[in-house]
Amino acid sequence: MSASPAASSSTFWRVAGWTSIVLFSAWLIFVAVIVTLVGVPYFVLDEAVRPDHGLHDLYRPAGLVGLATGFLGTGLMVVLLLYSVRKWLPLTGFMGAPPWWMRFHMVCGLLGPLFIVLHEGFQMPTGIVGMGFWLMVFVAFSGVFGRYFFGYIPTSAQERRDLYREQAQAMKELAAQMVTETRDEGAAQVQEALSLARGKLMEPRNLGELALMDVEVRRRVEVIRALLWRAGLPSRSRRRAMHTLTVQLQTQRGIAGLAVAQRYSKYWQLFHQPLAMAMYLIIAVHILQALLFGGVIPTLLSLVPG
Repeated sequence: MSASPAASSSTFWRVAGWTSIVLFSAWLIFVAVIVTLVGVPYFVLDEAVRPDHGLHDLYRPAGLVGLATGFLGTGLMVVLLLYSVRKWLPLTGFMGAPPWWMRFHMVCGLLGPLFIVLHEGFQMPTGIVGMGFWLMVFVAFSGVFGRYFFGYIPTSAQERRDLYREQAQAMKELAAQMVTETRDEGAAQVQEALSLARGKLMEPRNLGELALMDVEVRRRVEVIRALLWRAGLPSRSRRRAMHTLTVQLQTQRGIAGLAVAQRYSKYWQLFHQPLAMAMYLIIAVHILQALLFGGVIPTLLSLVPG
């Protein structure tokens, strides 16, 4: 049976979304690697002797490369706010799906500080800039934890109901298919795999138990993969069964961990959002200071032809 047009369209946009994120990340990493490799002779010098090096005019924070990496790092930290715009403001559906923006948000949050480090010439910033840098690091790492919690939380109650209904139907169809396609000697392995996917998971009460449940889910996925392989299923049926049973486990994981994830996500927001606001305030102060007193304007004017 061929896939429906809606399913094919969904798959296309999912692949296109992942491809765009991978290409964007690869481009940023490539730029960072090239800038770093070219600047190694400059970066390894002590700060006192850097002004005498030939790369100083380019790589100093107010130099052409320094400004480019600073603008890029700051730009990444600013555009990651588009995720919040897409998530909270109405009439933004044309901007794409929230999961794609979450991935884009994480890429910007992790790679933005890297370009700030390049902007500072691999030196630990001090003063208000140092405070902003460490806030940026804390915001980036806290974002990783936030992504973990929000992975348990559906975007809407309707999405949750649709997921449960679709998964129940998929499991019913899979069980029927396995009866007809499994050889006698593989029936026991298939039944064990189905039982593992349907088996109730622990109900975590805290963050530690939430992590233990994730370990158990990954263990079951690996055992199911081995069981389906030993069952002797055709490769296409095995892949379909693996996908369906994995989604079943992920659905149960989401149900079991939802309450704990929601509780910790509230605590996380109390930590993450004030840090992010303070970070952006310091970035704004630093940019203003650099424009007025840091020699940025002469560098920019030197780029103007004539």
